[in-house]
Amino acid sequence: MLTSLRIIFMALLLSGIAWSVETLTPETYVRLNSQARKLTMDGMETRIGLLKNGASQEEQLAAAEQTNQAVESLFKSYGTTGSLHTAYGTYHQEQISAWLEANPVWNQTEVDLNQRFQALSSQIDVLLKGQ
Repeated sequence: MLTSLRIIFMALLLSGIAWSVETLTPETYVRLNSQARKLTMDGMETRIGLLKNGASQEEQLAAAEQTNQAVESLFKSYGTTGSLHTAYGTYHQEQISAWLEANPVWNQTEVDLNQRFQALSSQIDVLLKGQ
């Protein structure tokens, strides 16, 4: 009985994962990735403000949790999760790269997001070292 339940559970889990990954395409992957990164960087900017104002660790953790919830809600709105989104990106890297090459505006968006992320990360590092 227990073995049968495990088999049924695994089948349901795998079918859910397959359905979720199938809802992504290179285009939806890039669009979702862009939106998730923007939300993440908004959270980074919030953290920078908190660090500059001497916020407590608890306040920083609460802000980080809000950002995480916003990102997870975004993934859910696309019918996926952060983990499945990452898996899609890993297994479909060539198709995503080809889509970005065919869509230079989105390719530039990715470049801009990378630069913004690096700048925000550097700011956070400087502020943390100054504590």
